Amino acid sequence: MDIDWAEEWAAWRREVWTPPDFWDRATPRFYRSAKRRRVEVERFLDWLLGELGLGGGSSVLEVGAGAGAYAVPLAKRVSRVVAVEPSREMARYLRKYAEEEGVKVDVVEKRWEEVSLEEVGRHDLALAAHSILVENLRGAVEKLEEAARCVCVVLHVGVPGWAQLYRSLGVERPHRPWFTAFYNFLLQRGVYANVKIFERDVVREYPSVEEAAEDLGVEVERVVETLPRLGRRGDGGVVFKYKVKEAAVWWCRR
Repeated sequence: MDIDWAEEWAAWRREVWTPPDFWDRATPRFYRSAKRRRVEVERFLDWLLGELGLGGGSSVLEVGAGAGAYAVPLAKRVSRVVAVEPSREMARYLRKYAEEEGVKVDVVEKRWEEVSLEEVGRHDLALAAHSILVENLRGAVEKLEEAARCVCVVLHVGVPGWAQLYRSLGVERPHRPWFTAFYNFLLQRGVYANVKIFERDVVREYPSVEEAAEDLGVEVERVVETLPRLGRRGDGGVVFKYKVKEAAVWWCRR
C-alpha cells in the first residue's frame, strides 16, 4: 500500500507537543545563536541566492523567521524581506537585530496557517528554515508556492541536533525522518526538487546549569553529570557542542 506522506507527516506532527511559552523563553538563546552563526548563514544565503539568480532587486518571504538569523542578513542582499513569526518575543528580538544592523524587515506576527497572501504579498523566494513543522503540510506548501516563484525548505537530515543533545544527556527522545517524508511528499505532488546537504557545527549556550536544565526539561543533576563531556564556560555557564546535517530543498515554478 502506498504511503500518503502528507497524512504520515500530520500523524507525526500530532505526536509533538511544544509548551505555549517555549519559543518566548527560548528567544534570547536564538538571538545569540543568530549573531554567532552570522558568517555561516551569509555563506548559505549567498549560495542560495546565486543558485536561484536572485540579487539586489529581489524580494524574499521568510516563514518562521525566529530572531532573524536568516531575515536580517537577507535584508542586506535583497530589496525587501517579509518575515512571518508568530512568537511576540521572537518578533521583538528580530526587530531589535534588524535595527542593530541598520536594515528593514517587515514582520507579520502570525502563524503561517493564519496569514493571507494579501498580508505578505508575492515574492521571488519563500524560505522556511526548520519552520515547516505544521500539521497541514499540503496547505502550508501550497501557500508558499502561491506566495513566491521559488521555495526553499531547510530540514534536518538523520538524527536532529536536539535528539543528539538529549542523547548526550542520557535521555532518548523519539524523532522522525522529516526530510524523507517531506521529499516523498513533494514527489507525490509531482515536484522533483533540488537538494543540497550541509554539515554544520552547533554551539548551544546557557548562562547557568539551572537555565540549561529548565530549557531542556531535564533534572539539573543530568546536566551536571554530563558537564565533563559537554564542556563548561569559566563563568559558570554551559556550552553544548555537536554537529548536524541539514538539507536545503528547493524548487521553482516554471
